[in-house]
Amino acid sequence: MTPLIENVMKHSLSITIAMLAVVMTACTQDDMHDGTNLITFEATTSNTARSQASYSSSNPPAAFTVYAAKSGTSEVYINGDIINKTSNSPVTWESSATRYWPAYTLDFHAHVNGSGFYEYSEGTPRFKDFKPDAEASRQLDLMYAVKTNLSRQTVRLNFRHALAQVTFSAVNNSEYAIEISEVKIGNIHQQATFSFPSQDTDGTDVTGSWSEVESSATAIYSVTFNAKSVTSEKTELTGVNASEGGDGSLLLIPQKVTAWNPENKSDNYIGSYFLVKVKMTDNGNTLAYNDYIAVPVAIDWKPGVRYVYTFRFSKGSNGGYTPDPSNPISILSSIDYDISTEDFIPGEDTATDINGPQSPESQGSISGSGTDAAGEGPES
Repeated sequence: MTPLIENVMKHSLSITIAMLAVVMTACTQDDMHDGTNLITFEATTSNTARSQASYSSSNPPAAFTVYAAKSGTSEVYINGDIINKTSNSPVTWESSATRYWPAYTLDFHAHVNGSGFYEYSEGTPRFKDFKPDAEASRQLDLMYAVKTNLSRQTVRLNFRHALAQVTFSAVNNSEYAIEISEVKIGNIHQQATFSFPSQDTDGTDVTGSWSEVESSATAIYSVTFNAKSVTSEKTELTGVNASEGGDGSLLLIPQKVTAWNPENKSDNYIGSYFLVKVKMTDNGNTLAYNDYIAVPVAIDWKPGVRYVYTFRFSKGSNGGYTPDPSNPISILSSIDYDISTEDFIPGEDTATDINGPQSPESQGSISGSGTDAAGEGPES
């Protein structure tokens, strides 16, 4: 395991459920009223963040939903209890129901923001036909946790991110003044089913899996913002916890999509692409271009990874194209982009030419569990 991934694995959202119990007697839950087998909850969080509702060591989620079944079976014991945060300093939690330890071991699983999609199918928890909201500001961090074969002990639920996070930046080294006000990403699959792993999510490289991705319909996801002037210094277009309202980051289903090829002319885009709304003016303040620029992009997203796409404008006459897939024409200024991938700590950078499809290898993808989406580097 690389030091980066090893560091990541140590800093995911960790929610601890303290199960306080003494001697278990052979009786039903209704028979237990003296509190000796009462299940209570405590939770602590490490660095875990999401765009609109950011989860971190100082801001844990307001609630999570927990389930439990008799170990190795689909016999449900706890069916969707809500665990609410009742205090921030210190962080305390309170269950929506009073529960007691049974005489057998339990397998636990839990989720954050999975309501409406979660189901327990033949002993396998999953998010069935999950579909991110079309509006970036309403997309939520979908998280899951598994802990198995426990009895009368502290249960630590290590939550992991099921989605990929996408943000945008830009750099301008061209002869034009550049303003950007919107970024779209097209031909992205919009629905799939996520199955929880059977192993504990605090195990190394243990993640759930997405299915039925490629068979789903595709969609265009967009983020709009007040026009931002792009300078030679990196300009953040969208990011995590931006000061002006919603941060505009996208949380989308992990997937692999071939890039749109401008040489294959068609009435529709075939393959994935960006549409960047750009206003270009020359040194005499004369408008040179004011429309979308189409940019091919190969997609290879992994769960729990944040992808930062940085558009780089430079002198030249190729790179981006007019937004007409039937007759794309190279625009006035060349564009390259960097892809920075972060398992919520700084990742690898790769500069890539926009002129043609990009190989997945050059994206520097890191497959990890996901911990702190803020990309700040975890606390020790």
